[in-house]
Amino acid sequence: MDRISKRIGAIAESQTLAVDAKAKALKAAGEDIIGFGAGEPDFPTPDHIVEAAVNAARDPKNHRYSPAGGLPELKDAIAVKTKRDSGLVMQGLDVPGGFPLPRDLEALDEFGEGSVLVLENTHRSTGGTVLIVDEFRRTVEAARQRGAAVHLDGARLFNAAVALGEPVSSWASLADTVTVCFSKGLGCPFGAVLAGSAELIDRAWEGKFLFGGALRQSGIASAAMLYALDNNVERLADDHGRAKRLAEGICQDPDDIHSNFVGIVDKPGLTERLAQRELARRRGVAID
Repeated sequence: MDRISKRIGAIAESQTLAVDAKAKALKAAGEDIIGFGAGEPDFPTPDHIVEAAVNAARDPKNHRYSPAGGLPELKDAIAVKTKRDSGLVMQGLDVPGGFPLPRDLEALDEFGEGSVLVLENTHRSTGGTVLIVDEFRRTVEAARQRGAAVHLDGARLFNAAVALGEPVSSWASLADTVTVCFSKGLGCPFGAVLAGSAELIDRAWEGKFLFGGALRQSGIASAAMLYALDNNVERLADDHGRAKRLAEGICQDPDDIHSNFVGIVDKPGLTERLAQRELARRRGVAID
């Protein structure tokens, strides 16, 4: 019992309860407090918001799925608002292959101390392109020379590792922080992890709780993620093979497939190629 008491006493104070207590104290002191908890607002939606929603629904541009890269207008609006509210500058780099080289960083004006370069591997918008380790290293070194940190968006990092036969540490060890998603190619129902230095992860934990990011069922997600690491990584090669087979079945060059992405390019003759159902079926791909 004494051991249990010591363990209970060692549990850190809940950040959620601390924020709640602070909010109640401020409210009791007469300060205006805005709550973002569950419940319905006690005022009607402002007219300008209703009008904006109606106009968006009427615009034919919004009657279909957005492109893989997102709506440019939305991304620009987010960047403008972020700079206005926080002083942070967000800028995308439109470079071949989706991966900036050192010369691309040299052309940036607002990039230096306090900046973060975010690199994605594999790169979604360019069709699952895999970043070569040596090129990745040179770009990371160029960013560090400007005083910037580097975050590796490894949503499909294990796909990259399997495609090139490299350990994930070949890329991850070069970055300041790394995220890995387990609900994509690794097949988990949900879950992602952030890796970095012990000091940085302590700060990330604090921020997670301050923003209400607690998850009581984390053990369930962790069990699936551990299973995926033990059983699903090598199977990613099967996914890559299926992607090449799919590309061949719809008359695309399988050598253009880098990992598990198959982009259907809207080029002249696409309809005719897709209409070759018998050819596709003989190659093991059904088209409806």
